[in-house]
Amino acid sequence: MKRRLIIVGMAILVSGAAVSEPTDNNSPLILTSLRLRLMEIVSDARATIRIEGNQLILEQNTRSYLVYRSDKTGKISREPTNEIGPDSDGLLLSIAVQDGVYAGAAETNLEIKEPYWTTYFDAYAIDKGARHLHVNLSYGTRTDRQLIERIKKMLEATKDGEPR
Repeated sequence: MKRRLIIVGMAILVSGAAVSEPTDNNSPLILTSLRLRLMEIVSDARATIRIEGNQLILEQNTRSYLVYRSDKTGKISREPTNEIGPDSDGLLLSIAVQDGVYAGAAETNLEIKEPYWTTYFDAYAIDKGARHLHVNLSYGTRTDRQLIERIKKMLEATKDGEPR
């Protein structure tokens, strides 16, 4: 079975569309700035932060899970998917730069209970509303809540432009 990051699945689940490439070259600057801020906030030696295309991914104490996903009607798949998610004290953060104002089906500032963890989803307007940061922050039941709040506060300070 092909391994997939849970974040990719959540991005599709929450937004209803795959992550799109932004049309300008400022994405690396924004993501590099966010990476530097996250390095100050997340001091755990187990944490890794990388930039892949228009996406920043932070992993801290993650592991592989077999997950039976459900569709929008609630029907549970008969086949599990192999996904990477946070351990009980872990963290998995994905920040993607996308063009335009967030227009997904899901509400923003939303916490979704997953089978083994919780995922916080939000979209933050940047560049005066010309683009947004599509954020999925997954964490376990024992993850440091102060760390989660510091990350959310950093992201909130990043937004500008039109309301989501």
